[in-house]
Amino acid sequence: MKPLPVWFFGFEAILASAYDIVKAYPKAMYLLGALVLLNLILTATVLSSRVKLARRLWRSKGTRKVAIALVVLRVGSHFVMGALGTQVNTPAEHISFAVGMAVLTVWMLWFVQRTALRALAREDAARAASGIG
Repeated sequence: MKPLPVWFFGFEAILASAYDIVKAYPKAMYLLGALVLLNLILTATVLSSRVKLARRLWRSKGTRKVAIALVVLRVGSHFVMGALGTQVNTPAEHISFAVGMAVLTVWMLWFVQRTALRALAREDAARAASGIG
């Protein structure tokens, strides 16, 4: 199976960063909506041959762990900052936080995909070796 391109995870990174992007620039909500629509169009056209892989990845435990980890990171970081008496207030701080969340999201999803593809390749090899097909 061909892996999903890394740029595809950029859409998820934007969604993970959406809160901070909108806090920095409220009118960006329209751009985020357009990017969600673009993501759906690309998935249905350019990546249609890889939709099966994408579904398997989104249903995997690893992907759920990434989603949970990102939520915990967001809430936890704000909790820690609050305990330290600091907050993310300025547009520059929100954009910095958004970029950090985006980079982390892309890396984590790429890593989960790589790990999942290796596991699928091992499963396929085991099936081929045992004659089950």
